[in-house]
Amino acid sequence: MTCLKNYGAPTTKRLERNASCISVPKLQDMIDQFSQIVIVMPDKAAGSSSIVFANHCYPGHKLIPDNFVNHEEVLKRALTMSFQIPRLFASHVVKAEHFINLIKGVTSDTLVVYIHREETDRLLSAIKHATMKYCTGERTTSRFEFFESTNESCTIAEIDLVDKIISSGRDEVPVGMGKILTCETYQSFEENRSNLVFMDYKEANTLYTLLAEKHCPQMLEQSVHVNAASDKKKKIFVALSHGTTEKVSLEDWLNEKKYFLEWSLGLKKDVTCQGKTRIMENDLLQCPSGFLHWH
Repeated sequence: MTCLKNYGAPTTKRLERNASCISVPKLQDMIDQFSQIVIVMPDKAAGSSSIVFANHCYPGHKLIPDNFVNHEEVLKRALTMSFQIPRLFASHVVKAEHFINLIKGVTSDTLVVYIHREETDRLLSAIKHATMKYCTGERTTSRFEFFESTNESCTIAEIDLVDKIISSGRDEVPVGMGKILTCETYQSFEENRSNLVFMDYKEANTLYTLLAEKHCPQMLEQSVHVNAASDKKKKIFVALSHGTTEKVSLEDWLNEKKYFLEWSLGLKKDVTCQGKTRIMENDLLQCPSGFLHWH
């Protein structure tokens, strides 16, 4: 196997390991070189579309449930679900221990692609998505009811939004950077010398094109984009607290609260090595291609 340490020019020397931007052609070379590709991501970071792509690229992937990297028994059963094992996998990851198990377990002929989304941006998207599920009836709960609900809109009390969706961690809200990219995770990168690429979630379609060229050329003419909230048409409003009858759109509420949200609710109190993640994010933002090789 050809050494990959010279792919791209280093963007910074602050990382414990060298990190370098890689161009799209260089990433294509890497994809062509490795026998297996594993794509993982937190919730709300192009996960659904990546899984759909993998399912179409390798039909055998459909036999393996979503989130399979998070379940030891599912991983074990996947070995015997079919004689032919897909060379391309995609899965959400929900905890550091599952990501570390992947990093430790894959061969040196495997490329791991981690799709990254800045945590506050990911969190806001997850809150919108979770709230929409309850607004449209896709999810039901006895824990709260929408203050108002019509065919066109829903209104939720501000305190219910804070206490029963955000703080309680409904649906995709809690599964983000802090649970996956921990000090133990970064230590695992160092100890295992993994073939790892961080990717901006906005570059998902670029990744699919590169993967299709090697693994499933029939997919090159197909568009793969899945946004679970794209077909939801209802508007969501938040009824403000403190005795007022005023209500604002959920979008406006989040835009106003986003700089105080994680701090006030203690959503990052258990996060470790956030500084390493912020350095990685800064490096990733400097990459014109949106791909950062960690080597």
